[in-house]
Amino acid sequence: MKANVFLSTFLGAVLISSVSYAACTPEEAQAKALEISEKMQALATSNPEKMQTVSQKLSSAASNLSSQEGSLDKTCEAYDEILAEINS
Repeated sequence: MKANVFLSTFLGAVLISSVSYAACTPEEAQAKALEISEKMQALATSNPEKMQTVSQKLSSAASNLSSQEGSLDKTCEAYDEILAEINS
């Protein structure tokens, strides 16, 4: 549950901070965020250790994105990296 709250907060903050025009649309970013959330929930039961590892990378990505002027391209790129980690 704690991971879900963190994830929701992170995803919301990234989407709000990503206001510049980008090849990645807000809808695409939102879809990727939802996919990450769903897969993290599945990992919580199937592979808690991997979920912790991915959560740490997600936290690091959140720090990096929030300390820069975010763009949707950077956000989608970070989401793609997280999804690749989850799917590996």
